[in-house]
Amino acid sequence: IMTLLLDICVVIEHFTRDLSKKYTLLWFGGKGKERCDNLAHFEFYALGGRYILLFLIIAYVNVPAALSYIFLDCFGVFINGILRMFYFDDRPFWSNPEYTPCFCSVDYGNPSTTGIYAFLIFASFYRSFTYNSKNKVFNYIFFVVCAANIAYIFVIRMLQNIHYLHQLLFG
Repeated sequence: IMTLLLDICVVIEHFTRDLSKKYTLLWFGGKGKERCDNLAHFEFYALGGRYILLFLIIAYVNVPAALSYIFLDCFGVFINGILRMFYFDDRPFWSNPEYTPCFCSVDYGNPSTTGIYAFLIFASFYRSFTYNSKNKVFNYIFFVVCAANIAYIFVIRMLQNIHYLHQLLFG
């Protein structure tokens, strides 16, 4: 079943790639160094977001949950490296030099490392805090908070001209 789901995702990504590039540049593409300077203050990874989540898991859940968080974080790098060998998708600023990136990314953009990281760390963060919880309202609110953070990270990356939408979603 997982193989079928992955195949469906690959096919959908392939056929929606060009539309994604067009609309990402239309809605999120921007120019100017001032924009990047302002966005740097809202960057999840620059603020140490991964480490803050790890600290919260260690402090409020337990060490095995924190170790699984670290394992999934490292495993995301491995999976992303393998998948990038099959995709050679450019970044927005490679094919559109008028859109200056906010930082230099020299590797291909698909699948997005940010997309893989964001999903894995927030999924493990969500699971760590809701593992024994029977409170459906708490679980739902926590899910919405985690999903909103993932969406926030995706929007920031598109505003920085680093990724297209399909790259983030495929990651």
